[in-house]
Amino acid sequence: MNSKNSEDDPNEPEISEVQNQENAIFVRDIQDTKNTTPYYDIARLISLKVRRFRMSYENLQYLFMLVRQRCDLKPRARKGSRLIEIPTEAEFEKFFSVIRNQKHRLIFLMLDGSGLRVSELCNLEVHRIDFATNLVTVKQGKGSKDRVTVIGNRLREKLEIYLADKNLRYLFESSRGSKFGPRSIQLLCAHYRKKAGIKSRMVPHCFRHRYLSRLVSKNMSTHKVMQVAGHTSPEMTERYLHINLAQYRLEFIQALDGGSGENPQ
Repeated sequence: MNSKNSEDDPNEPEISEVQNQENAIFVRDIQDTKNTTPYYDIARLISLKVRRFRMSYENLQYLFMLVRQRCDLKPRARKGSRLIEIPTEAEFEKFFSVIRNQKHRLIFLMLDGSGLRVSELCNLEVHRIDFATNLVTVKQGKGSKDRVTVIGNRLREKLEIYLADKNLRYLFESSRGSKFGPRSIQLLCAHYRKKAGIKSRMVPHCFRHRYLSRLVSKNMSTHKVMQVAGHTSPEMTERYLHINLAQYRLEFIQALDGGSGENPQ
């Protein structure tokens, strides 16, 4: 790339002058057809150009920046953070009370006692559970990241009993020997929720929320909870703080009623 281009945009990746000209034509073509050409046709056009010029990932990023500028495309506004809502303790108790199938019961106990996402539970191999230390290794979890989470002694004992007479690769397998899929567990959750007469929203991910909220309620540091949760920022973990507001309710009320100044009554 010549010095002029470098001075104009120091972040521009190294692309030849001929390639830049081709890119300009390419951007124009996309701009002209953006409202009429199906997405797969645009993807095919992009793929041809990427292969022809042997573009790197950085080249492609720069190209899409040009497309956004020429087409005057603005990023979608980020969604505001929502408070996490989970069923009440009474509803969780009702849910477990109607499960008679021991494997199904253990599936939800594992979600509740490990903080695993449903897809992570489906992919959990037995050898990833260290029964000596109560540690569970998650391989290629969300974002293709590995992490380690912790289970309690009572859950570990239930798992040991469940596995005593079995030779499984995955912790939970169907009668055909294949691992459970997320959809199967979602359907089981919906079935038992209906059977228990629970009106509020209850999905497998609620059990992960419950696990993490219990850790936060015991005043465990945000950093520690982040590690077992696999969160990438403290803000994600701090969303659980409001769930445990109830345990401090009396302190707030006492502070409000016992404060100085005129009594609002």
